[in-house]
Amino acid sequence: MTRLCVIGNSHIVSLRDGWESVSGEFPGVEATFFGAPVWLMRRLQRSGSELVAGTPELAERFASSSGGHSSIAGSYDAYIVYGLALSPAALSGLWEAYRSLDYASDGRALLSRRCHHQAVLALLTATPAGRTLTMLSRATRAPILLLAAPMRSDEDPAYLEAPIGNGDDRALNDSFLAGCRDLAHKNDARFAQQPQATLGACPLTTLRRFALGAGLTGPKTEGDLIHMTGEYGALLLRQVLADFLKAGAGARTSSRSPHTPRSSAG
Repeated sequence: MTRLCVIGNSHIVSLRDGWESVSGEFPGVEATFFGAPVWLMRRLQRSGSELVAGTPELAERFASSSGGHSSIAGSYDAYIVYGLALSPAALSGLWEAYRSLDYASDGRALLSRRCHHQAVLALLTATPAGRTLTMLSRATRAPILLLAAPMRSDEDPAYLEAPIGNGDDRALNDSFLAGCRDLAHKNDARFAQQPQATLGACPLTTLRRFALGAGLTGPKTEGDLIHMTGEYGALLLRQVLADFLKAGAGARTSSRSPHTPRSSAG
């Protein structure tokens, strides 16, 4: 039995619902989901080989989503870190003030590609996803897969209107994906991007038909352009899970035993 642990915010609902559809395709895999809003996930802490809730409310959310577990053990066979504000929106302030040669030429301060990338990486590392990934990589030697939050629905015409309007959408998307890959790499993890079939005409958006899902608190609400359906979750799991689990056994090789944490503090 392979014990898979999924950690995230409200976006894990799409994976949980998708797992119900595809679990039969992955015999011998048992998935446990730990989810809470981003503002609560900021209170997550590492204690040795566990990630523990820093507040009773976070512990309650974990217990509710996972079937009774109030902390995340480091003994699962594989982990997915999903969402947790890992999105191009984390780069909005950088985009507004700075550009590299890959972006439209305008009055923004020009940075070298290397400097721009390092700024992107620093911003993504500071997200709840980056913080959770860093703590988790120090709590376990099991393979970890990093997944960004899904792009917002293309139904929202105002979403990232400026970079889309001036032609920076693809450069921003490339910067974001490169940052995600390096964030995963520096934590000895893997990164997989959103399925191409789910993206809108702009790579920073998701096709509207996938953006009709529910959040942790219940059914879809009016004007929610963020949460994806179980169909989206199923597509994502089919795309990434088989290769991740197959490659994961040797992905984080170490002289330590499989679940011995690194010695550095979380």
